[in-house]
Parts: sequence; C-alpha cells; structure tokens
Amino acid sequence: MRVAVVGAGVSGVLAARELATQHDVALFEASDRLGGHAQTTEVQVDGESFRVDTGFQIFNKPRYPEFSALLDELGVATRDAEVSLTVQSDTPHLLLQGTSLRDLLRSGSNFTTPAFYATFRCLVRFIRHAKHSSAVGVTECSLSDFVMAKGYSPTFIDSYLVPILSAVSQMTRDEILQLAMPYVFAILNAHGLLEFTEPPRWKTIVGGSRSYMDRLAEPIQRCIRRDHQVVAVARTPQHVLIKFQDRPVERFDAVVLATHADQALQILADPTRLERRILGSFQYQARVGVLHTDSSVMPSDPKAWASWNYRLTDAGDGRVAFTYDLGKLNGLSPPKPLLLTFNSSAISSKHVVQAFSYRRFVLGRESFEAQAGLAQINGIRRTYFCGAYWGNGFHEDAVVSARAVVERVRHQESFQLAEVGGT
Repeated sequence: MRVAVVGAGVSGVLAARELATQHDVALFEASDRLGGHAQTTEVQVDGESFRVDTGFQIFNKPRYPEFSALLDELGVATRDAEVSLTVQSDTPHLLLQGTSLRDLLRSGSNFTTPAFYATFRCLVRFIRHAKHSSAVGVTECSLSDFVMAKGYSPTFIDSYLVPILSAVSQMTRDEILQLAMPYVFAILNAHGLLEFTEPPRWKTIVGGSRSYMDRLAEPIQRCIRRDHQVVAVARTPQHVLIKFQDRPVERFDAVVLATHADQALQILADPTRLERRILGSFQYQARVGVLHTDSSVMPSDPKAWASWNYRLTDAGDGRVAFTYDLGKLNGLSPPKPLLLTFNSSAISSKHVVQAFSYRRFVLGRESFEAQAGLAQINGIRRTYFCGAYWGNGFHEDAVVSARAVVERVRHQESFQLAEVGGT
C-alpha cells in the first residue's frame, strides 16, 4: 500500500518509520527541518560551541514509558537533568524555591515567611484533591473555578501552582487558569509533581533532541521530502490525492496527517461534519521564545538561579516572564548564561541570539471533549490522524498517538468510505 505521511514532527517521523517496514511511504515536511518541537540549536559563546534544545527539553522514564523505550531502541544517550524552580516578583522579592514538597522542605529560606506555610498547606491539600479527583467533581470545571470553589489562597495559586504549570507547558497565566481540571492533574502527574515522595529523575538527551531525531529518521531518508508544502488532501473512494503549491499531484492509498489539528482540518479538501467538529475544537496559541545571554532577567542573587525561573510583574495585569537556564537543563557550563525567555521585553537586543516561535494547542474543555472522538474519524475515508494533541501535548503523547495509528493502518482490513455517525 502507498501511504503519505504529512508532517515530520516526532509523531510523523515515527509513524513513517514504522509503516515503511510494510508499505511504500512518503513523508512530506513543509520546512527543511525535521522534528517539530524537537529543535536543537548550535550556539557560539566566546568561541565555544554549545548545542541547546529550545523546544522539547526534558523527560522522565516513569511518566514517559513509550518515549523512553523508543530512545533505548534507538540507542540514544541521556543524562540526568537538573530541574528546579524559582519564583520572584519585580521588587525583587524571592517568593518561592522548589518544585516538590521535598524541595520546599529542604529549602531553609522558604521558612522565613508566613506565605510559605500557607503555600505548603495548600499544596498538601491540592495533592490530596488530585489523588481523589473523581470524588471532588473536577471533570467539568476549570482550574480557576476549582481553586475558587475549594478556597485555595492567592499566594499558592500565583506563587506555586501557576508557575509550575507554566514551566512545563509554556502557557500564560490566563490560559492556565482556564485549563480543564483533568488536564491540570494529568500535566502535574506526568511531571511527578503530585507526589509526597521524591519526584522522578529528569533526563535530557546528550547532544540535544536532534540526536534522537537523526536516528529516528535514519532508515527512511529515501522517504523524506523536505520543503514539500501540502496544500490540499482530496479523498476519493479509490485513492487519496496529495496536492502541492507548485508540484504535480501525487496519488496514495491512505494518508496520515501528523500535523496540528487545525492544520489537518485546513488541508482537507472535503472535511466531513464530524472532522470539522472534532478537529475544529482544538485551539492553538503561538509562543515566542528568545534565546539570549542577558542575565538581568534572572534573580539578582545567583544562588537563587534555577532551571526554571518565573517572574511576576507588579503591573497588576497578570503578565509573567519565564526563563529557562539551558546550561542547567542541558548539563552545560557556558562562559555566559544561555537563557530561553518567554514573555519578556526586558532583554537587551545585544544579548539576543535567536528567536523561536512554537504553536501549542490550548488544553481547554473543548479539546478535552474532542479527544474522545478520535476513534470516530481515525481510519475513515483512508485518513488517519496523529499528534501530541490527542493527549496532553507532550512527546509521550506524540509517540503513543503515532504507534496507535500504525497499528490501525496495519490491522484495518478495508477502508470505511462513509463517515461514522453521518456526514
């Protein structure tokens, strides 16, 4: 069977790699780079070269089992990553340090203010609520509604809960407060942040995520077509037609759309009503990160520098700036700090290395409900969908989604040419 895969992020490359063992596969990527959010940049600092990840950065084996198994299968080397959090205000007054209960207890400076005790008590209660989420009525409510109904303190919300969620998702404060509670608990659990005991050991990939993407794509180089912008996918009872801006139309037996949900919907020439409803329920936001060496965005006390540095503004508009210390996260020792900052205009232009833009789907109630409809459109009319948006947006979700599509393609005896549930 001839199969087209559109989109060369981790889910697209993995799906193409595994399908290519049994089928004639073509993998189309609009840009000249594979990997999607797995992006490694080589930076020169005072004559030294460093490779840093600006998209996907860290994982842990207990919560990323399929992704970890894939790295083992590929023989990709990993190293322990330092994961720590500092929250500060513009005054500058250090509010909080640590990512887990154990971190908070270990940090003596936390005990100097009553705010710490209030935050600590709220965190213990929040973890208990998470452990019994089915019993506390969270399915239909947002984080904002939940914390208000349960009486959580503003200090806990703004000094711990929102910063830690922002660290692992790169979402803004307003977006986090509108998160559906199942997503909140799933994200925190995926990062080991709902444990009373020691959190999981975090890992990063030696040489950057490019190392594993190169190995993942190695067996299918002949299948990969970079700079191939797919503008339309037209389906007939017998074939799938892939159309390009300035290239001849190509014909396939099936197509795997490994793009963002809204992009998949956009290129379908004749989406069904169900495809419109499900794929159209996923909303996306652009995130612009700046790679730089300007240490002024970090805490004034170098001892307080963490892997994740969250800064509250005093403007009263809810804006926050978030900075990753890529040296700490990647186990590097550059002569100047290598930092990746989101949502800050305070970076000196002379220190800017490069800006990056990533699109991430919004984890809202609509997307949570839409995910339940995947089986209704996957495999219908010779069309399959995969990507991290079918889960919580992480690499683990991308891998699980890709392998689910591969299994469905392999075991589907005949194509269903009519939409399930009507047209």
